[in-house]
Amino acid sequence: AMTQCVKADLCETPFPLLSSHSIFDEVPAREDGFVWIPPAVIARMAESVRVTNHATGITSAWEPYPEQLCIWNDLYLYRKCFALKVRQMGSSTAHGFFAGVWAAANDAAGNFVRVAVVVDTDDKAKERIRVIADQLEQLGIEHKVSGGNRKITFPLEGSEILAMTAGGRRAGASMTFHGFVLSELPFWRQCNATYSSLLPALVQDGWVAVESTMGIEDPTAKDIWVSPNDFHKRFFSFESH
Repeated sequence: AMTQCVKADLCETPFPLLSSHSIFDEVPAREDGFVWIPPAVIARMAESVRVTNHATGITSAWEPYPEQLCIWNDLYLYRKCFALKVRQMGSSTAHGFFAGVWAAANDAAGNFVRVAVVVDTDDKAKERIRVIADQLEQLGIEHKVSGGNRKITFPLEGSEILAMTAGGRRAGASMTFHGFVLSELPFWRQCNATYSSLLPALVQDGWVAVESTMGIEDPTAKDIWVSPNDFHKRFFSFESH
């Protein structure tokens, strides 16, 4: 079902959900076999991590922004999310952290899962993996990084987080994925070809998170944003951060 695009300064509903665990009893249990971590738990995990502010270069304890809490809440409630922002507000960090703890939790629960973080350049993709691996290290979650910062593997079931570069019709070929973080999708060099190649590789109950700054001139990304579909769409205005 289509979710109406929210054009408000801040998302309205997530904050009560983040204030207590009991509210999650009202959320229907998922029957997809995956482990889904409540956003309140993800937020508390984040507070154990130190992150670097790219604007200042200062590393400090992570105090998640309201927008990041909102992102985790949406990813808990919806399988397909599109977060559109007008400025930097830690969206990539929040999405990467979700991918890391989701894959780790499922691997620990006996589920093999494969998640891809897809970015427009190879250097950016490898940097996302490096950041996720650092977060996992700080949380004490066992993992292995290989492939020149292109792959994180978890020890029990061999679950994976892969760095992928957007570029062409062979993206994700011959592989099965359980989750995607599609970063700056409107700016991909071959947006339609890559997106069309990735989606068939997603399992039926898998999740997709698109996150991007404004500038959705690309017809594929624009169609996802403006057309009725099964994406939950969240707009973060300039005033919200």
